Amino acid sequence: MVAALTSKELRSALEKWHVPATFTSGWSTRSAYKSGWSDVTGCMYHHTANDASDSANRALITNGYSGLPGPLANFGVTDTGRIDVIAVGPANHAGGGDSRVLDAVRQESYGARPPDPRYTHSEAVARGEPIGNRMFYGWESYYGAGGDKIPEPLQHRVTILSMAAIIDALDRKDTKNTWSAKSMIGHKEWQRGKIDPLAVVMAAARAELQWCLDNGPDAAYNWYKTGEQGDDMADIDAIATAVAKKVLNSKLIKIIGKDPAEYMSLNTAARVTYDRVVNRIPAQLAGQDAKLAEMAAILSELSGKPVAAGDIQSRIDAAGERAAATCLEELRATPDPEVENDEG
Repeated sequence: MVAALTSKELRSALEKWHVPATFTSGWSTRSAYKSGWSDVTGCMYHHTANDASDSANRALITNGYSGLPGPLANFGVTDTGRIDVIAVGPANHAGGGDSRVLDAVRQESYGARPPDPRYTHSEAVARGEPIGNRMFYGWESYYGAGGDKIPEPLQHRVTILSMAAIIDALDRKDTKNTWSAKSMIGHKEWQRGKIDPLAVVMAAARAELQWCLDNGPDAAYNWYKTGEQGDDMADIDAIATAVAKKVLNSKLIKIIGKDPAEYMSLNTAARVTYDRVVNRIPAQLAGQDAKLAEMAAILSELSGKPVAAGDIQSRIDAAGERAAATCLEELRATPDPEVENDEG
């Protein structure tokens, strides 16, 4: 926990991290609370749950609506990958949450994800659970409904880039604690019943955020622009190929009923069958296994490095073909045990 950033510190942080930002009129004094912040705990990722225009969403977050006055977030995130800086003060975005989640975030003591939230907003309020508005900076990404149910790649990456800027600034300001990507959670991790941010795997998003923090503003900005994390990350193609091969082998077990490792000792007829099955698998992979969010999480776990779902779409389809080719090369390079025995 640490004191909130001043308007000067916030602007400086975004500039340091090269965050493309639009500072809306009145941002430097805007707040939903006259009392200001309590101790800041972290950052929270939301979506607006509509497919309205960026300008309409910007106005909504700035002004609020009947029953909930603005600001509704500190930052808006456009489809084109820019940050709208809405408010330096606390915003009405998080609502009631769960003290277990709050403690886990404050202590950064959780694993892949914090404890599941136990309460809806109304339940949290009734029980006296923490209200997160004055503890978390909030990002509202402009998507989440209709034909706009997945964040654009640049939209997601600028969210992570700007979060890195804020967490880095808070870390430098906090003389007692070290801040990491575990200071960032999704709304769905704070309050039971929430689904935002839709189509974002939070563990993978935190891995991306930590990579940015570990590699600094210049590398992080390059990742924002290109989606590539350079030499510090294992090649995505190689990771995708490894995962596709793993999936392919699991499918072979179901189809043929044997462990793929055993095929090296099978007779020629069985190996021909293996070849035919392998050649059929790539076409099946795209339709059955390329759910992007899940695949991104698998790739991140396998590699130990962050992989963004939006960055691997075009590579997954080809990965199955590469995996099949690799399997065949390995198989054909292995002498046929039966032939060797016959010759002996």
